[in-house]
Amino acid sequence: MGAQIDSEQFQMLSLMIEDTTRGMCIYQAATAKEQHLVAEELKQSSCKRTTVIDMADYAERIADIPVDIQQFKKILNQNPKTQVVIVCNLQLCGLWMGDSAYIEKLNYMRDQLMECDKMWVFGMTPYFSILLSQQARDLSTYVMFNCSFVVEEDKITYAYDKMKEYTGDMKLCISRFEEYRRYVLEQMKEGEPGLDMVCKALQAWLWCADHLDYTVTEWIRNLTDRYRDEILAEESERAKLFGYKLFSKIYMQFNEYQEALIFLKKRLSLVQEIFQTDSEEVSAAYEDLAHGYIENADFQRAAECSEKALEIYRRLGKEYSLDAIYLWSYIADLCMIQQDYDRAIEIYHKNIQIVMETSNESDHRLSMSYNNLGQMYEKKGQLPEALKCFLKSQELVKRYHSGDAETEITLLNNISAIYQAMGDLNQAKNTLLKAEKSCLQSLGNTNKIMAHIYNNLATVYGDLEQWIYAEQNYKKTIEIEQKIYGKVHTQLAITYRNLAFVYLRQGNPDKLVEAHKLMEEALEICKKLYPPVHGEVAELYANFSFLCYVEGNLDEALDYLETARDMYIKLYGKRSLRLRDFDYNIKLIKKARGY
Repeated sequence: MGAQIDSEQFQMLSLMIEDTTRGMCIYQAATAKEQHLVAEELKQSSCKRTTVIDMADYAERIADIPVDIQQFKKILNQNPKTQVVIVCNLQLCGLWMGDSAYIEKLNYMRDQLMECDKMWVFGMTPYFSILLSQQARDLSTYVMFNCSFVVEEDKITYAYDKMKEYTGDMKLCISRFEEYRRYVLEQMKEGEPGLDMVCKALQAWLWCADHLDYTVTEWIRNLTDRYRDEILAEESERAKLFGYKLFSKIYMQFNEYQEALIFLKKRLSLVQEIFQTDSEEVSAAYEDLAHGYIENADFQRAAECSEKALEIYRRLGKEYSLDAIYLWSYIADLCMIQQDYDRAIEIYHKNIQIVMETSNESDHRLSMSYNNLGQMYEKKGQLPEALKCFLKSQELVKRYHSGDAETEITLLNNISAIYQAMGDLNQAKNTLLKAEKSCLQSLGNTNKIMAHIYNNLATVYGDLEQWIYAEQNYKKTIEIEQKIYGKVHTQLAITYRNLAFVYLRQGNPDKLVEAHKLMEEALEICKKLYPPVHGEVAELYANFSFLCYVEGNLDEALDYLETARDMYIKLYGKRSLRLRDFDYNIKLIKKARGY
């Protein structure tokens, strides 16, 4: 056995294969070469008849890649006595089809794989393994053993673990990214890092980007600018598809949606060249493009792309397949954006029915559909119905997907919002405190989710007129947002304004000075981020006017309010209902000045 393979891990995996006649194992290695090496060593050391299927062998024949159970069976029919099937470089399927699309296929095939009465061993990269654990919940329950191999020359160590032990573990995702990042930095000291390792770092960052501070984002941006053209210069179809998908996701995360749209369009064109017009691959590319159009606020084109994707599924006779159900959810999201809540509710009810008819309660799509349905009822103001849906989703997640901490916390946030809207403030507070505890234990205290929790807690404490606690939680929110976003960001401006109003509502003159400083900071941020005439800037001028009025600075109050009014006229015309409020308050201030 080669010296590069961790012998202890190899022996444990070998024993599992030899002692088991039917089941599923996973191993991880960083590169295609290393995964193939492990597969061949397993085959040579096994007493059982073993077939190795290396996805890298299909690099130039994308259309022939085995992606469903029938294609796997076709290969195995050539070796009818096969007892162990080793499929390595599974991550390459994700490059060609899209990670989510292929993982969904694997999840769907779980029962069919087991019915073959063979031992299945899947080799993949650590990053793809994390995606699998997050997105293929049902398949993950079938995994008997999951291990990783240490490659000494790469100076990267991956710890042995069980699949279920790190399912949904964001801390592990972050640690994986940091390992790739350290390795890239080490290579930069000696020259230029390998493009393969750069891509791994970029992919790993995408998985945990929302949980890292803005300095890391700037490092990723510099890495992207430096190596993007070189990565895209690769000639193979596989490399092109990978590059287009990678950079579309990166620019989405940067909030540079026009740039992301360019790569999504290129990917669709290439997918259409490689695959048949009526194929799931083309449908998935249309769905990705629809997402790009949504982020660019082009809802008409987003709807057109979604319908094209769904029409392909209809022609394939797969309108109610797993991927199609996700697409239905996507169309429902479009309905929500356009405030067609009744249509969205209809779609989610249909999704729930399909999942129950084709699967069971453990299917994570069911909990997701209940959560989405709850959001629609909330938008319509049907709060009791929304609460029922969120609680049902929470019940399903607790019962079948307890390792998915992020989903559990999101649901607690949603449930709390309903309690708050219904006036049950103590229940809302207690629910958020549960979310805070869970987030600290599973995700840490520096991420967007935790900032959202503290912001919501501050709002609830404000409604309870518990000003000290409201102030404390807004300050915690600001601390996290500064770490994540830096000093200049829209969300930070909003939180500054919210804290300023907490100081105002306390009626303490000493707090007015702090409130004034916060309003000034919020206004300066918005002036840097937005054009001179913008809705957010106008709203802040109006807020500042109220503060000045409370302080007794009537001249400033009038100037700020008239500036806000002028902006609203330029933005929304003279018929804007908001102008009535402005006119009333202007009269009030003038009266106070003795006019």
